Amino acid sequence: MYVYECPACDGTSDPYLTPWGARQFGAEHRDAEHAGLHPRGECVVPTAQRAPQGREWVAVALVALILLGSLVMR
Repeated sequence: MYVYECPACDGTSDPYLTPWGARQFGAEHRDAEHAGLHPRGECVVPTAQRAPQGREWVAVALVALILLGSLVMR
């Protein structure tokens, strides 16, 4: 998992599965908050949080299917 950090705003993004996702958030943040300028010290860093691994993805998929099925049945 990766986060974007902006020291100018003292802010940190939500975690993203990929560095690309965090960089994309950073680009949108720069455009909205800093007129496209790059604040000194901004960065994308790995976090201690982790994405689901191996068979955990099976559990995530099953829960998603159950939730989707319950929505369709309504």
